[in-house]
Amino acid sequence: MHSESIADQEQYVRLFLSRMPETDQENLFNSKVHREIIRQFGRFPFRNNALSRSSTKPELEYLSLGGYRHSVVLLNDS
Repeated sequence: MHSESIADQEQYVRLFLSRMPETDQENLFNSKVHREIIRQFGRFPFRNNALSRSSTKPELEYLSLGGYRHSVVLLNDS
């Protein structure tokens, strides 16, 4: 679930849906959150410092809103 490839993120969601549809809802949800972050940014902004990457203005705004936690709240509300 930690790949920054959208194809990988799509596959993780599909695998959780097809192989563990009723027993692993937490991992399915987290896979969906990861997928949405990659869809939005093409990478995980919260890794930028550790990987010596510069953050874009939208990434900085996202991080100021809470980063991953912000994505969790948004997905829960949808």
